[in-house]
Amino acid sequence: MNAGRRIVAAAGVLLLLLGAVFGCSLLLRDEAQQTGWHIRLNIAAPAASRAINVSEHEVTALIVRVYDPDDQLLETIDWQPDQGPRSYLVPVSQVGQHRIEVTHIGEDNGTAVQALESALFTIQAMRITVIDIVPGAIGVIQIDGEEADPASWMHGEWLLSKTGAPHVDLVKIDPDGTFGVYGGYDGSGGLIFGGTWSLDNSTWSAVIEGNLLTSMVDKIDDNQFFAGSWDPPELGPGDVYFYRKGFQPGGWIFDHVPTELSAGEEVEAFLEHEDLRLYSFTAPGAGFYEVRVDPGWEEDVLGVDVYADDEATVLWSPGDYPPELYLAEGQTVFIVVDAYRQDIAYSLKVVAL
Repeated sequence: MNAGRRIVAAAGVLLLLLGAVFGCSLLLRDEAQQTGWHIRLNIAAPAASRAINVSEHEVTALIVRVYDPDDQLLETIDWQPDQGPRSYLVPVSQVGQHRIEVTHIGEDNGTAVQALESALFTIQAMRITVIDIVPGAIGVIQIDGEEADPASWMHGEWLLSKTGAPHVDLVKIDPDGTFGVYGGYDGSGGLIFGGTWSLDNSTWSAVIEGNLLTSMVDKIDDNQFFAGSWDPPELGPGDVYFYRKGFQPGGWIFDHVPTELSAGEEVEAFLEHEDLRLYSFTAPGAGFYEVRVDPGWEEDVLGVDVYADDEATVLWSPGDYPPELYLAEGQTVFIVVDAYRQDIAYSLKVVAL
C-alpha cells in the first residue's frame, strides 16, 4: 500500500467553520458539498398554539420534503419530538427555485390528523438559506438568508490522484477546523496524520504535531484546486492538485481497459503526475513472479501495486519483502502504476523467477 507515499506533509485543504447548527437542522448542499450553497432548516419545539387544536391533538411527527427546480424529490426527513436536535445533509445539485413541503402529523384519540403546507425559496451562490419551522404551527415557515462562507466549497473528501483506486490515500476536511489524511480510497487504512488549519484569503496555515506549514491555495473549479509554494518546502508534498473524491477526472481505475502483459515482455510508457495506469498479467504457469520497473523502487518516484482479480485486494506493493509473488497457473492479477511524485517515463515487465 502507498500510505504516506503520495502525501508526505499536510494537505492544503481548508474550511472556515460555518458555526454550530442548532435545533433539528437540515443542511442542503451540492452533491459533493462543493459550492457552498445550502439551507439551514431549524425545527423548534412543538408550538404552544397549533393549527391542529392543542386541546385535542398533539403533534407526533413532522415530515419534511425538499424538491429541486425540476420538482424532483431531493430528500424526505421524518422527525419526531423525542429525537431532539438533529442535523441532516441533503444534496443540492443546482441553484434556483426550490420547494419545501412540511406535513404536520397529530393524533386525536388514536386517529391521525395531518396538516400540509409548502413554501418556495431560491438557492443562491454564496448565500445560506435559513428556514425555521415550528411543528404544529401552520403558516410560520420563515425563510431568510445570510452570507455563506466563501471557503465552504473545500469541505469534503479529496484525492491527490486524477484516478481513483483502492490504495490512493484520502484527505478529509472536517467542519470543525481539522483535517486528516487516511490510508486508502475509503479511509479504511486509518489516520496517517492530521492537524488543524486556518485560512487567510488564499494562504492556508496548518499545524501538524506542533509544526507550522503554509501553502498557497488556488481554486480551479468546484471539484479541483491547486496547492503549492509550501513553507517550509521540505514538509510539503510539492506542487499538487486535489481532486474531489467521486469527481476525479480519470474515474475509477478498474473501469479502464487494462494493457495485457506477457511474461518477460517489457513495455515503455509515459505517465503524467498524479495519474494511474492499469495493466493485467495472467501467469502461464505456477511459480514465483516479480514486477520490475525502471526507475526502481529505491528512487521513490513511481508506485506499483499488484491487485488480485477481485480488484480490491493488494497482493504486493513497493516495500513488501520478498519482492516476488507466487501465482497459480492461469491466475490473473492487475498492476496499477502510480505517478505520485512527478511526470515520468518508465518501463515495466513481469518476469518468472
